Amino acid sequence: ARFALKSLLAICRMLLQKIEVAKIRERAEIERIRKQLMDYEDCWKPKPEQPKKSTFSSQVSFN
Repeated sequence: ARFALKSLLAICRMLLQKIEVAKIRERAEIERIRKQLMDYEDCWKPKPEQPKKSTFSSQVSFN
């Protein structure tokens, strides 16, 4: 009976290790996807170099 318990414990430990490895991999994958999304969002954000404020101020000065 003791041997069966030891083997069960060993199986449980192995499964826990596999779960931990999977969690770490999953976290890395999530970070990678998040970074890709942020890069993608940056592509669509208006660049601060675009002179939107200057055109507005020139319209104000015309009035």
